[in-house]
Amino acid sequence: MNSPSPTAQNEDVPANAASIVESPFFISVATEQIFAFLHEPQGLNADTAVIVCHASAEEKYWSHRVYVNFAREAARSGKAVLRIDFRGEGESDGEFESSGIRSRVDDVRVAVAALVQMRPGLRSVVLMGHRLGAMVAGLAAAELGSRISGLVLWDAVFDGRGYLMQVLRQHLAMQLSAGVTISADRESLLDSMLSGGRVNIEGYEFGNPLVSDMVDFAWHADARIWQRPALIVDVSSLAKPAVSPRSRQIADLHGEVTATAVKEAQFWRETRQFHRRAPSMMAATAEWLAEKFP
Repeated sequence: MNSPSPTAQNEDVPANAASIVESPFFISVATEQIFAFLHEPQGLNADTAVIVCHASAEEKYWSHRVYVNFAREAARSGKAVLRIDFRGEGESDGEFESSGIRSRVDDVRVAVAALVQMRPGLRSVVLMGHRLGAMVAGLAAAELGSRISGLVLWDAVFDGRGYLMQVLRQHLAMQLSAGVTISADRESLLDSMLSGGRVNIEGYEFGNPLVSDMVDFAWHADARIWQRPALIVDVSSLAKPAVSPRSRQIADLHGEVTATAVKEAQFWRETRQFHRRAPSMMAATAEWLAEKFP
């Protein structure tokens, strides 16, 4: 692990906001490196840290500024926040087509170990997963056991197959709008990926191991995931958003799980508006963190 070096903040902040320190560095995983960025309150040893498990592919790209501002606001409230790029994405080593859910879970495991080594005074480590990153965060929490004190899931992908079919639908719609002749439907494309083929979706080569890791895998059924305080934040465009049946089922089965729904723009999709913050999701998360990890 390379030692982090502080950098200046580039974001406009309120005059009375607490100062923070931001430090980029790399973490070694076998022969590869993960890019990491630590946000901390200046002059205060935070006893709780949040590790952000990002969405994937284009969803990560559109979500980047929201992650940065979430990390900065959490750091100003006294929490440390570590953002990492999974291998095959962002500034980390590796190729997207070579990474899967397993490699992402390994990246989280290594990041947790590095963070605890860097900041031995930490009492709590919380994993925050967004979209496909929620699957990664949940599985990492199950594997790491008591080393993970809490879990936050933003618009979690509970159904990997359904997620892939949605991605493929958008892919085919974009091709049609561009005048490309469509020769295969979604099921055929999915079967091809499962059989070792790849589909280039907005510059990302989707295939195995990622696709096989996701399909027909009910990751949320692992009870070990929910043996800690957890917050599930569902997103809706409705004026009165409602918790999804899946999230409600998980909360009903596991007493430490809180499920809530907020009205929020889907900032992880390409829209006409560039989203710097996710105010409803960030507020719900900040309130939960303050309650569970004061």
